[in-house]
Amino acid sequence: MGTIRPALLTLFAAVGFVVLIACANVANLLLVRASVREKEIAIRAALGAGRGRLAGQMLAESLVLAIAGGVIGVGLAYVGLAPILALGARSIPRVADVAIDRQVLFFAAAASIVTGVLFGLAPAWQASRAGLAAVLKEGGRSSAAGGARWIRSTLLVVEVALSIVLLTGAALLLRSFSRLTSVDPGFRPDGVLAFQVSLPQKTYGGAKTAAFYDALTERLESQADVRAVGITQTLPLRGSYELSFDIRGRAPAKPGEGASAHYRAVSPHYFDALGIPLVKGRAFAASDGANAPLAAVVDRAFADKYFPNEDAIGQGLHIGNGVAGFFTIVGIAGNVRSDGLDAAAEPTMYVPIAQDTFGTMWVVARASGDAASLAGSVRRTLHDIDPALPAYTVTPLPVIVNDSIAPQRFSMTLLALFAGVALFLAAVGLYGVVAYSVSRRTREIGLRMAVGAEPHQVVRMIVGGGVRLALLGVAIGVAAALALSRLVQSLLFEVAPSDPISYAGTAALLLVIATVACYVPARRAMRVDPLVALQAE
Repeated sequence: MGTIRPALLTLFAAVGFVVLIACANVANLLLVRASVREKEIAIRAALGAGRGRLAGQMLAESLVLAIAGGVIGVGLAYVGLAPILALGARSIPRVADVAIDRQVLFFAAAASIVTGVLFGLAPAWQASRAGLAAVLKEGGRSSAAGGARWIRSTLLVVEVALSIVLLTGAALLLRSFSRLTSVDPGFRPDGVLAFQVSLPQKTYGGAKTAAFYDALTERLESQADVRAVGITQTLPLRGSYELSFDIRGRAPAKPGEGASAHYRAVSPHYFDALGIPLVKGRAFAASDGANAPLAAVVDRAFADKYFPNEDAIGQGLHIGNGVAGFFTIVGIAGNVRSDGLDAAAEPTMYVPIAQDTFGTMWVVARASGDAASLAGSVRRTLHDIDPALPAYTVTPLPVIVNDSIAPQRFSMTLLALFAGVALFLAAVGLYGVVAYSVSRRTREIGLRMAVGAEPHQVVRMIVGGGVRLALLGVAIGVAAALALSRLVQSLLFEVAPSDPISYAGTAALLLVIATVACYVPARRAMRVDPLVALQAE
């Protein structure tokens, strides 16, 4: 759970940002609606409605919208829960227990009511302080218009800033995931089928275990569609055993201070089956049996760390695996990432399974074509050898590789989804504010065009006003994203939290969207007929 906690906290923060953006949008729309209804509210006030009653009416309307939105949101949660859980099935512990229960419904109801009240206060305040005389005059403007305009602009800047934070986080995770998927795991998973075999101790033991693995390997490799078969304790990317060891000719280390490395007992063709390159020396052979001299293969990380200035081939290792004697290093293999693509390859030592047998092992079979096509023949071969033995976890190796990066994919996908929603809401909010501004400035625009202003000048004026707000929001958002980048730092791989490409790309994307959102109402203003506009009020 500790490894997934940072991702869940980050996603929880992203949800909060999306909620704030949505609430700011609703508040902006309510402010616009209150401005449109200024005359209606002024008439109500003239007929005796007090400020408290007017504010209560606006708050009640805000609550109705918030509760309706909450109901729709819960409905969408029911629809979207299954796909989200499927996405996180391989990365979130106990994901099957996740459900929409009473606590979730209570939280949704409370959140709807609280947001309805909080973000309905500004429109209620605006409505309650409308000036009667100014509003009731034909063509007049209320005394609250300037304050409401400032509030709308502030909310819009907040929307853009929060959107930048989410977009930047999504961009960082996307670049990180791209780097992660391009990492060389040290083996070739394509065309490899993996399955697990567990031999009962009562039936198998000692020489019988080794004979079983030899028979299984021989029968599988005799099939035309199988190129190589390997057997190992643990698969790459799924962790490994770690054992201590002493090097022949060197003084034994004190207890607790000895050298250690990852450890795997493997079959002779294991390296061929997984496509692990042999850098030097030889791999294991059938002659490395139980009665043969003890042999070992180490990887380059092992050789570089423990034999930096000498040849590792021929060195002896006394491994803490319960086998007496020194294992002589006969080969050096390429590095393999055991603990995940985001973890560096650790020093690893291999020994033949004939010299250290285990009852439960993984079998990897490299196919000539599609790995999944081997599943049927693998089960039949295992049944022919021992009908009581099933094949567990029959899985193509690429699936196991994909499962190893499932947590990163889950975080990236959800944060990108939230960022997309935030970007959409910010664009809608910007469009709404600019469109309302254009509708309120129809007379001004008509006057400008009547005295000779060109249509492109009108467009530049309107788009420039919206883009300036967006630029301010982008600047604040970039600063906030830099301050909050530590939240995603633990989720990144070979990407700095201050990665300039991510920040510049998200800022440019949002400014482009903002320009488009402002341009649509600006084009409408460009087509305003000056005569009609001047006669409108």
